[in-house]
Amino acid sequence: MTVKSKARAKTASRAVARKVETSPAPETSRAKSVLAARRSASDAPLNTGKIDFNRSRAKKVTAASPKTKATPIPAKYSTAPIESQGERDAFAKNFRVLRKEAGLSQRDIQKLTGIAQSHVSEIESGMHNICIETMAKLARLANKPVHELLKP
Repeated sequence: MTVKSKARAKTASRAVARKVETSPAPETSRAKSVLAARRSASDAPLNTGKIDFNRSRAKKVTAASPKTKATPIPAKYSTAPIESQGERDAFAKNFRVLRKEAGLSQRDIQKLTGIAQSHVSEIESGMHNICIETMAKLARLANKPVHELLKP
């Protein structure tokens, strides 16, 4: 026998073993009559322990409940995005001026704060919204309060 034919025979014997393990036990005539009586007694399906997904989903499909309906936003609140480009540009310009006055490079900022040099460059160009923690780190490094770096 070749290696391939041995593998095929092994696979076939496994399939036969699986069929033997999973095949249901033959129903006796008494079991058949009990099942038939139950089925005729009620129109409800017999609970066999298996989940009938189609039936369970059909029960759950209903109209939208009041809890899931979207509530309207009051007119006093604006849904328009807040534009912060002016503040980003002011922070970027002020931080770059202070960094250069202190004689620090972007690599030095990276070593002192742990903020990547590429990110420092993007901050100085006003490309990113940065979190308050990052602003505080950079302001502390420049020995200025954050509000001074945000002045135009």
